[in-house]
Amino acid sequence: SSLFDYRISQQDGGILRVAALLGKACVLFNAGKFAEALELYRKVLRSDPDCGAGVRVGMGLCFARLNRAAKSTAAFERARELDPGNVPAIVGCAVHEMNKRTKEGYSRAAKLLMQGQKLTKTDPLVLNLLSNILFTKKEYQKAKLYASHAQRGSEGDRYEPILAESKYNLARVYHVRNEYDD
Repeated sequence: SSLFDYRISQQDGGILRVAALLGKACVLFNAGKFAEALELYRKVLRSDPDCGAGVRVGMGLCFARLNRAAKSTAAFERARELDPGNVPAIVGCAVHEMNKRTKEGYSRAAKLLMQGQKLTKTDPLVLNLLSNILFTKKEYQKAKLYASHAQRGSEGDRYEPILAESKYNLARVYHVRNEYDD
């Protein structure tokens, strides 16, 4: 973090200063300091208004953790405007739609997630979210298929929470279908 601080303090840092701001924002986010991370993302945006969609995604994640759903949605939507193929932005928008807990929200989320799945066929987060939607629609065979693919794509230390969700989705399908031997 001190290396980030040094580079950030350099007034003529240019692209390296922006990179340091982004790096420190990521560290702060992962430390649970969402308001501080958001402020750094905002500094990046002010210093480089043409920055990529990733900055908007970072802001959207911070807003979401700060329970500011409308701002989070706006940030993810802006990221999608800048880069329609940005899968994290697509997932962010889909999660906000799912959180509405309406039939229309789930339908919009499914469309967004199918778009994300076409862009990245093996993203376990996208596959798990699709599995969840399919489960609620009682399309158990498809839910099982997506959860199985998500499980295979999330094996490894880095993906433990996603792997756990994959197994949970599979267990729900097995339970509802009385398939206790699989």
